Amino acid sequence: MSVANQLSEWLPILWFLAAVIVVLLLWASGTLDKVMRRVTKFDGFGLSFEFTAESAQKTRESVQTSLSDIRVAITGRLASDVRAANLQETFRAVLKATLLNGKSGWRSTIHIQDPLYANQLVQLLDYLPNGDGAGRRFSARAGIIGLSWRLRSTQMWNQSSGVSESDLIQMWAMTEAEAASRKAKDGKKLFLAVPLLDPNGARIAVFYFDAADREAFGLAPLSSNPAPDDEVAADTAEKNLLSTIESQVVNEYEKRMRSKLTALVEQTAKTSPLVQQDAQ
Repeated sequence: MSVANQLSEWLPILWFLAAVIVVLLLWASGTLDKVMRRVTKFDGFGLSFEFTAESAQKTRESVQTSLSDIRVAITGRLASDVRAANLQETFRAVLKATLLNGKSGWRSTIHIQDPLYANQLVQLLDYLPNGDGAGRRFSARAGIIGLSWRLRSTQMWNQSSGVSESDLIQMWAMTEAEAASRKAKDGKKLFLAVPLLDPNGARIAVFYFDAADREAFGLAPLSSNPAPDDEVAADTAEKNLLSTIESQVVNEYEKRMRSKLTALVEQTAKTSPLVQQDAQ
């Protein structure tokens, strides 16, 4: 083999080694970092992207617009599917068959997995007996519905149980401001969140209930400074009430609503994207 041929074979290797040495020297001196900070455009593999503030803003706006359009389409389709399956009225029939029928000062709804964001829940139905709210979204990492969804278990909150702001922060993932607001605003309410299952026992939704009118359910008014025995008695009465509501709702749900809700949730999961991050 001639010297020329040997050089032609080794030349690419020598160039590569030289490039590596140059990069290492630039990196060791800190020059490489300064050079890279000045790179504002990349072209390669059929792609072109500029690393500038203007480009970043345009990309962000484009992504947000795309997700917003998807969100609108999903929300519209979900509302249409709820109407087609008559789920709002079916849920009304479920609640009418429980002790909630004829009572005042309460509201209830159902939440399912948000079809777009993996760590979000979406309110599927308007509040009953009166109200709206369908389409609102909540983090699955916070609040009583988030806790019930994550743990796949029934969750209750009532004032006499002594749920503190620290509990709300540690157990329910609220911020200090959220916990203080919730404690002050909802201190006398009863709360219940129950996971709803499909025929195979898989979690597909969360039933939510709250009530501000304790007396409507036969509970005594809360004292500002109850005796220990009175506090225990109130706590027991509240838990018994919420447990009865849970049992009756789950029973009626399984008889009247489970098949419809299962079909809707399965269809939504098949036809919707699922982004693995929280909505901003």
